[in-house]
Amino acid sequence: MFRIVRYAAVVVMLAMAQVGCVHNDVPHRVVKLDILALEAEGLLEPATIDASNHSVMLKLEETTDIRKVHITDVQMTEGARSSVAFPGYFDMRIPLYVTLSMYQEFEWTISAEQSIERYFTVENQLGASEIDAENHIVRAYVPIDMALEDVVVTSAKLGPKDITSYAPEFSALSWVDGNVCNVEVCYHEDVREIWSIHIIPKDLAVEFSSVDVWAKRIWLTAMGRTSDSMGFRYRASGSEEWITIDKEMLTLADGTFSYVITDLTPLTEYEVVAFVGEDETQSVVVTTEDTFTLPNADFEQWCTEGGIVYPYEVRGSPFWATGNEGAAMAKTTLTDKSTDTRPGTSGLYSAALQSKRAEVMGIGKFAAGNIFLGEFGGMDGLN
Repeated sequence: MFRIVRYAAVVVMLAMAQVGCVHNDVPHRVVKLDILALEAEGLLEPATIDASNHSVMLKLEETTDIRKVHITDVQMTEGARSSVAFPGYFDMRIPLYVTLSMYQEFEWTISAEQSIERYFTVENQLGASEIDAENHIVRAYVPIDMALEDVVVTSAKLGPKDITSYAPEFSALSWVDGNVCNVEVCYHEDVREIWSIHIIPKDLAVEFSSVDVWAKRIWLTAMGRTSDSMGFRYRASGSEEWITIDKEMLTLADGTFSYVITDLTPLTEYEVVAFVGEDETQSVVVTTEDTFTLPNADFEQWCTEGGIVYPYEVRGSPFWATGNEGAAMAKTTLTDKSTDTRPGTSGLYSAALQSKRAEVMGIGKFAAGNIFLGEFGGMDGLN
C-alpha cells in the first residue's frame, strides 16, 4: 500500500513538472508607442508631433540657448519606457533619438529649429545686404562715387535680440582705412563671434531685383540710390502711354524699392521699367498668366459607379474626392448631390455632406461627410 502511494506521488510530481515546462508561444499584442505631448522652455510655439513619422519638432525662440534646451515634460503612451530620462537639459544642435519600449520598441526623433533675425543697413545703400551667418560675413553695397569715410550704419542686428553685445558699437565703425571692419558679437555669456563687415562700392544707378508676374498683377522690386525721383513705369505692349508709379507709392526697405501693379489683364504682354532720377533700366517685357478655373466648382457634375457616388461626371477627370469609398463598407453614402441650392443660382445641384454613425459587422463608427482635393487613399482597418 505504501509503495502504491509513493508511485502515485511520483506520477503527480512528474505531471506538475510537465505543466511547469509548457512553452508560452502566444505572441505579445502590438501596442503602438507614441510621444503624446512635450513641453520645453523657450519654445516659439507648441511642439509639433508627427506620430506617423515618429518625430517631434521644437521651434525655439531666438534667445533660447540651443545647446541647453530644458525639456520639462514628456507624455507617452501609458506603460511605455523611454531610453532617455526626462525632464532634463539637452544639446539640440543635433537630433535627440529616443526609444520607447513595452512589448515592442519604437524609435522617435526630437529635433529643433532656431531662426535668428539678422540685418545690416547703411545710408544710400544699394540693395539688401548679404549676410553669411555661417562664416560671419556681411556685405553691403554703396554707390561707386560714395566716399567710404562717409558710410553711416543706420540699423544692425547680428545676434539674438536683447541679449547680444557688440564691440565696437556699430555707431563707432569707420571704413576710413579700408572697406572691412571687424565686430565682436557676444551672447549667452560664452558665445563670441568675429564678424567681418564689408562695404563694397558698386557702379549702379538702378536695376531690377525681381519681376514676379501673376495673372492680374506684377510684383516689382528694384535697387538703386535713394532719390526724390524714383519708381516704376509700365504699359501694355503696343500702347504709347506709360503709367508712372512715384516714390510716395513705393515700399522702401533694405536698399530696395518695390510696388505691386494690380488690375491687369490675364494673358497680356506688358513692359516695365524702374527709374532713379534720369537713370532707368532697360524695358522688361513680361506676359501675365492665365486665370485658373476650379473644375466643377458649382458641384453640378455627379455620377454613381459601383454603388459609390463621385463628385464628377461619368468617365470624367477626378478633381474633387470624398470618403464615400470607405463609407461603402457600411453601405452608406456621406456626400451626395442635393437639389437644395442657393437662391438665385442657375444650377440644379449642390453638395450635401452628412455625418452618420455607420455600422460594419456590428461595430459602430462615427463618420463625417467630406469633400476634398485629391483622391481617397484607403482604409486603415475601420479608421
